[in-house]
This record gives sequence, C-alpha cells and structure tokens, in this order.
Amino acid sequence: MDQTDYTKLITDEEYPAPYFEIEKSLFLLYHLVSGVSGDGIEKYLPESTFHTFYKKFWMDDENYKRINKIANDSLNNMFLNIRLRILSSRKYNPDLFKHVTLVLDGHDSRINYTDTDLDRSLNFAQIHSSDSSMFLNMKLYNKMNQNDILAIDGGYTLFITQFIELANEKGYDFNNDNFVYPIHKNVNENLTITEEHFNKTFGSFRTKVENQFSEIGNKFYRFNNNKSIVKIDNVKFYNLQFRVACLLKNKTKFVELFNIPILPHQ
Repeated sequence: MDQTDYTKLITDEEYPAPYFEIEKSLFLLYHLVSGVSGDGIEKYLPESTFHTFYKKFWMDDENYKRINKIANDSLNNMFLNIRLRILSSRKYNPDLFKHVTLVLDGHDSRINYTDTDLDRSLNFAQIHSSDSSMFLNMKLYNKMNQNDILAIDGGYTLFITQFIELANEKGYDFNNDNFVYPIHKNVNENLTITEEHFNKTFGSFRTKVENQFSEIGNKFYRFNNNKSIVKIDNVKFYNLQFRVACLLKNKTKFVELFNIPILPHQ
C-alpha cells in the first residue's frame, strides 16, 4: 500500500529567514491567496526576506522537483483516478453525460515574462496557447485511462485524429469513442431538435470547468485575471503554484464533503 503522506508540502525542510517554519509557510500561502506582489508584503516582513525563502521554496531546483512530485502524486492519487472519475460522473453529471469522466478547457493567465533571454519578437500567445498545440503537446494520453470519456469543444475537436495517432504510437489504445463533442453539420444542414438539445446541454455541462477556474481565481488571487499582470521569468514555477492551488482547493472540498474534522495547530 502506498504510504506516501500527501498532506504535507513543507515537511521538515528548513527555509532561510529568521521566522518559524509555520510562519514562512503561512506567508507562502498568503502570497497565493492574496495575490500581492513582493513589495505588497512589505507591511508584514522585509521584501528581501520574503523573496529569500520564496525562491528557495518554489525555484530551488531540488525543492522544485520535490514539491512538483508531491503536487502531481497527490492530484493523481487523491482525487484523479479512473474509479473516482467514473463514480463522480455517475453521481453528478446530467443524464446525457453520465459516461463523461473528463472535461478539457483552456484557461488564459495574464503573465509578463521577465526573462531577458526571451526573444521579444516571438508571440507566445500565438505559439503556446492555441487549442491545437495545447491539446497535442500536453500529452494527455499519459493521464487518461482507456475507460475515460473526454468532453471537448472548439478547436480541440479538429485534432482528435492526431491525438489518437500520437497516443497509439506511445502504446495507448484510444479511439473516437473516448471523446464527446458537439454535433456539427455541413453548411445549410440544420440540426434536429434532439441534436440541438444535445448541444445546448453539452455547452451547459462544460461551463462547470469555467466555474472551477473562477473559483480558484476567487480563492487564490494569484491566479485572478482581474488583478494586475503576474510577472514571472519561468512559467513552470507559475504552473506548479497553480497545481498546488488546485490541490488545496480539492482538499478543502474533500474536507467539506466528508465532514472531516480539522485538527488544531500544535
């Protein structure tokens, strides 16, 4: 049985700064929740001090690997396995989509890359954020089970064949039955009433993903697009922070659903 403790991110690591480790942990959490920039935290502690343990926690190569592994393993093992997905879809999905276990949608973050080595002539929004590149490059087949049904829309639907071919090359057995998407017809061909109902219900169903992004942005202002643009020199650190926020959100929801008592701090 896997004995990994998925409840700890800080563990027994020590981070530089003249504060208790629990205090540094709370400052790191406050940064995600409040969305304040480094100078905004100056009212609580010197900005340089905060950046010292902030960089050690998120950007130190060894610690990044450790936190990244904890976040990925936790998301995969605590909340993201095929059994849970099937049971959840049967319980919560509308009747037409009881078989859908995964929903894919894109989320745009407002980021200003501060890395001076980047070629400023490149349009990163165009290169990295298109539906096709994201859908194919994220290697989703590594995370999907053959029993998964993925709901997609928009430009993603144009690349299902390529996705299946890439997955098959890697030894995964996926086909068109692993995907659900709106019904489209040729120009001047009308949808039937049943098809229109399916598409309307499908659209409403997929908005649940957008709602999740909204909830994360409201709880963790670091990822709220209504605030100022995030400045960062490497998007992998931002992505790790986002996964940690997803993990914390899932834990909070899990505690609420199962009425798990919250232990007092010692």
